[in-house]
Amino acid sequence: MTPAAGVDDFSNIQQFMKQLTSNNPITQESAKVVVLNATDKSGLASKSRPILEAKNLNVTNVADALANQSTTTIIDNTNGSKPATKLALQQIYG
Repeated sequence: MTPAAGVDDFSNIQQFMKQLTSNNPITQESAKVVVLNATDKSGLASKSRPILEAKNLNVTNVADALANQSTTTIIDNTNGSKPATKLALQQIYG
């Protein structure tokens, strides 16, 4: 058998096993987090990635937002099905 990700790429299987065996609710949820920089300061989203990943958050993308805004916004597209992740983001970003 060959992993769906490619020959010798067991990353998806490893991620699944980590999620399955973890007692950390954030890891269990495995929510996809996208960080968008909506400021004039370059590189903020990229700087946030390692901070969030150190807290077991699954950062799938960092990019610039289409428009600037003055406050942090957390958008939950899960209809509340990932409460531990949402709480962690609220604690980090206020």
